Amino acid sequence: MDSILESRRVVISDDNLGPVVSIVSILSLILVVLAVLTRLSARHFLRRQLTLEDGLVFLAAVFSVGELVTVLGLDNNGLGSPIKTLSPDQLDRFQQYSYATDVFYGLNLGLTEISVLLLIHSLTPVKGQKTAVSIVLGFTALWTVAGVFTLLFQCHTPHTWQFIDNQCIDRTAFWVFYTVVRLITELALIILPIALIWAVKLSRGKKSLVIVPFLLRILVIIPAIAQLAYFVPANNSSDPTFDLWPSVFCAQITQTVSIITACFLQLKPFLTSLNSGLLQNDEGIRRRRQGSRSASGYLSLSHNSAKARSRSNRAMLDTRALTSESRNESSVGARDPWSHYEEDTIESANGNSTIPSAPQTPEKGHVIHRTTDIDVEYSNRDDNELQNSGVARAI
Repeated sequence: MDSILESRRVVISDDNLGPVVSIVSILSLILVVLAVLTRLSARHFLRRQLTLEDGLVFLAAVFSVGELVTVLGLDNNGLGSPIKTLSPDQLDRFQQYSYATDVFYGLNLGLTEISVLLLIHSLTPVKGQKTAVSIVLGFTALWTVAGVFTLLFQCHTPHTWQFIDNQCIDRTAFWVFYTVVRLITELALIILPIALIWAVKLSRGKKSLVIVPFLLRILVIIPAIAQLAYFVPANNSSDPTFDLWPSVFCAQITQTVSIITACFLQLKPFLTSLNSGLLQNDEGIRRRRQGSRSASGYLSLSHNSAKARSRSNRAMLDTRALTSESRNESSVGARDPWSHYEEDTIESANGNSTIPSAPQTPEKGHVIHRTTDIDVEYSNRDDNELQNSGVARAI
């Protein structure tokens, strides 16, 4: 019995560092699952809807489960151990698990970046900024597909997973170029929302509260750089099974932080529901937008709220004035309030029509009621679209 327990005991030593990566990967997956479930629950119960962004993050979490399986396979087949201590079968399985881990890593990063870009796109009200976000979104999607395709066929068929003693692409050059492009897209995920939010009329304190969640994407860049720094010498090493463990460790941290920060951004509608008005410019925007929200749960933003409020107030005053005048009409024979448009016409009993020179009540005649319609049009939008029209009727 003691011998069985001894054989199952995981020992971390200088020649066996793979269990470190396994422990971190398990803890990372737990955090990812909690973050994704919290996000989906908040979205469902508070917004009663799930979007494509939620589906992409959920899919990334599913791939994280697959990546944990591959990392555990790496650990059981020599990760963090000298290559000379491995059997040929172990070395073969090590390359297969490493191959699968790289593919899952590329998918996870790509899906989370696309999810965040979809969020930014839904928040952007300005056409020029929306076009810029669309370009970055399209490029990121294409780069994800191209990267995963390259990883799937990085080495000569039929053993595309065998990168030791096989004809493969320049793996060092590929990962350097791939990671640099990923870093650029991550910077775009930070710069684009900052440019959007900074143009909104909010206090600096509120702007900071909105910008900080996007700034957390910097935490994705740091381990990604470390992963590349460890991978380059390990890939050119004569003992890759041992030297690759820090690179795999950093890759697990990178994808975990990427998914968690993406979930944190989508929990913002929950925070704004507790503190309403965080993303509202002022009361004018609330009247103009009438509490409308985008698909992600954020309030739509506008740059021209003061101008719209001013035009709306002037139009309301004009309508009230016209209505008040029509209600204050005097009796028959009194001066018509719309006399600058029409004159009261009196028809006598013999059929002749006369215009009275002074207010008087006719003895054998009656007032022919003349109606004047005046349309009052105003708009609450910058594009002068007709919103309301009031008709003041004078008799």
